[in-house]
Parts: sequence; structure tokens; C-alpha cells
Amino acid sequence: MSPLFGRQREEGKTVLILDVESGGVGACLARLSPHEPPKIFGEVRKHLPLQATHDTDALTKLILQAAEGALAHTAHVAARVRGHHALASAGIIDSAAVFFSPPWGALSITGRELEPHPFTRRIESSVESYFGPLTVTVEPFGLMAAHTTPILLPSEDHYLLSVVSGEVTELILLENVGSHLHIAGHATLPMGRHYPLRTLISHGGLSETEARSVLGLYARGHEPPHALEAMHAASIHLASEFGSLAGELFKFVPARRVVVVSQEPAGEWFARSLAKSPELEHLFPEAGEVRAVRASHALPFVGMHSSRPDLPLLLEVLFVNTRLPKGQARFMSSV
Repeated sequence: MSPLFGRQREEGKTVLILDVESGGVGACLARLSPHEPPKIFGEVRKHLPLQATHDTDALTKLILQAAEGALAHTAHVAARVRGHHALASAGIIDSAAVFFSPPWGALSITGRELEPHPFTRRIESSVESYFGPLTVTVEPFGLMAAHTTPILLPSEDHYLLSVVSGEVTELILLENVGSHLHIAGHATLPMGRHYPLRTLISHGGLSETEARSVLGLYARGHEPPHALEAMHAASIHLASEFGSLAGELFKFVPARRVVVVSQEPAGEWFARSLAKSPELEHLFPEAGEVRAVRASHALPFVGMHSSRPDLPLLLEVLFVNTRLPKGQARFMSSV
């Protein structure tokens, strides 16, 4: 992949984007300009091996290793770009934006700031060890998703965001109050992208490679016969747990739409599992909708050359770009 999108104008700045979640770490460099759409280069995603148990200490060590690998990759790309005379300014990192998913990036809807987690400080130190002293902003991934998803999928109604990471799903209830969207409720579910994989391995007798292949086929509308029973069991359990939490949130705001945000193909699997479940009939007795955000929804807003666009990174770059002076946000996080 070419490091950049042709000759860059001098005006603009380059921001390091780091995405830290319980299934791995992604990173990229984003070239931002007040007059052009943002452009991504140097993207990488370090996936964690599937763990049999939820061991927080083991997970933390693996995440730190993945972060080191992702940062080393982007630092190398930046150095190469600085060595190119015509593009040198794009290799100078102006600042960094780090996005954390639960358990490290819990979303607060009370308006108060949370105490920084020791883990987030270790990640910030790793960023500075590769890029030197620079401004590092830290954001919860859920807050970012609540800001950017309405840009990609506009809606005049209230809706529920289902933000799925490796081991955790965040439910974020967005209330449309006319001038902006407001977080009216929040909950977490200890089931993420790895949940259907573990079910296929433990109950379907599949290898991890086979389980990932089946998940991809199911997300595209196919139903491999040898894995149907295990996949059906995973879908039912997910929908049941999701329905219980969503039902409690809907007591505050009667949303009729669920939007799933996750890496592909997991987002499609979650959306399809929910859409086919009887639980949705209880949540939406009249009518409702479930859909997944895809990378294709974000590509008109962010330039990216990769043949397999990384949805979380696309959303994060879009979020950072809206913070430029010309960016217009339509989201309010405080009550």
C-alpha cells in the first residue's frame, strides 16, 4: 500500500489514532485538513488470540504487547514518510488520540470525569516512548460511537447503540431531543465478538479457524448445516441477555431502532441474531429495526486505501476530524 494518497498539501496535521479494546489493538495515522476529508495511512490491527477464560491479568499483558506492536508499526511508517521530501510534513505527528473500550474506557453519563485507569496511563507512556512528548487525548470508544454513528446513519428517532468489542458489549441509549442526541441510558453486557466463536468451538466441535469462517458465512446470510445448532444456541442466548438489558433501558426512552457497531463480520452476526429473535417482538411490539454499521458507510467521509477497511479506525478518525474548527457536532453527552 502506498503510504499516502498522492502529494499532500502542506496545510494540515497528522494525528496518531490508537484503538484499545478487549479483542486487540488497532492503530493508524490520520492526515487532517480543514478543507479536505481526512485520510488514513499506516493502518494496522493486532488481534489477540482467543482466550478460554476471562483472565483480566492475562488479557492486560496481551493488550500491552499488541499496543507495542501497533505503535512500532505506525512509528516506522511515520519515519518512512518523513524521509520522503515531498511528503515529509505528513510524517510529523502533531498529537495522539487513544480510544478505550470497557473495561478500561467506561462511559459516564453523569457529567463527571472518571479517575484515569492505571492501564490507560501505561498505554499513554507507550505512545510517548515511540513518538516522544506530544498531546495525548483519551476518549471512551462508546462516546465516540455515539457521536459518529448518527453522522453515518442519520435518524430522527431515538435508538439504541450496541457497541461490541472482543469481550464486552455496551448498550448506549440515544434520545433525540431535537437539536442534538442525548445519552439517556447505558449498560454493559459481558458478551462480545469472541462469544459466538467460543460457542462454536465448545459446542460445535470446531477449530478456531473453522469457527471464524462459519461466523463470516453466517453474517453474509449463509447457514452452514454442520454449525447450525451451536450458532442457533449462541444467537438465542445473546438475544435473551440483550433483550433483558434493552428492555430496562427502554423504560426511559422508547427507542425503536438498534444499531450495532463492531468489526466486521461480527457486527452483521450480532445484528442478524437480534433481528431473527423473538426477543425483538417484545422490545418492538409494533415495528422496529436492527442494522449494523459497515465500513462502507464511513468510506464516503474518510479516505482509505485498504482492501479491508477497519471500521473502528474509520469512526475514530471521523470523530477526531469533527473536532477541527469547521467540524459541526450534533451530539451532546451531558444531561
